[in-house]
Amino acid sequence: MGHGRNDWQCYVLKVLQISSSDNPFGTPIISSSYSPSIMMGKVTHIVSVKFPSTPSTLGTEKCKKEDGSEYILSITGGPDISIEGLQKGYNHIYVVQFSSIEDRDFYVKHDVAHAEFAKRLVGAAEGGIDGVAVLDFEVSFGV
Repeated sequence: MGHGRNDWQCYVLKVLQISSSDNPFGTPIISSSYSPSIMMGKVTHIVSVKFPSTPSTLGTEKCKKEDGSEYILSITGGPDISIEGLQKGYNHIYVVQFSSIEDRDFYVKHDVAHAEFAKRLVGAAEGGIDGVAVLDFEVSFGV
């Protein structure tokens, strides 16, 4: 199975009725055979940016802990392609996955490579820091 835009057609979906005490949205959750427990407890760091134009390059991060170990599970991102019209000027998004809150905290508070990258990112954003929005969440449910 590929990962194209129409892959949802390839999944056999089932609706799970979850009680409102377990599901804060109080609605059924669509689920495939994928087990979300693999991602439970992981931390997702989302950065939305308003770039005046597509940046040629911001460089790459080689983030490692003091002992040289890598601690980022994945980094993905790209330009906005939404058709909903709710971007509010944000036109690029980056998603960083961590195993734990501690790894995310190290990334934000102590990793020099990240600090240098963040400085370039803010400098390239429209309006500087006002052109950047960051949200983090700990995965507590999924489909």
